[in-house]
Amino acid sequence: MSLLEALAQGIPSLVTPEVDRLVPVSHSGAGWVSPPSELGSTLEAVATLSTAEWSRAAEAARRLARSYDWDDVAAAYEEVYRTARQRWAAGKTAARGASPR
Repeated sequence: MSLLEALAQGIPSLVTPEVDRLVPVSHSGAGWVSPPSELGSTLEAVATLSTAEWSRAAEAARRLARSYDWDDVAAAYEEVYRTARQRWAAGKTAARGASPR
């Protein structure tokens, strides 16, 4: 949750490859990925970013965080449940109309 909170505030983030697989920080441009063994050199590179590069990453961070907004997640789940219920109801209706053998 702290990663998503930081991204929502426009704070680009430095994450490990394992975290990046779950929340695509690097792919979205919202931050950087570094294995622990390369953390120092990655931090040095981040420290030399221009203001424009940082601003682009900050906006990407906000966009990425919005894709994890609870309202959007809940709406997606509701749609899955609605579709499943419709399929279940359709199957139940079809089963009633079938003749016994």
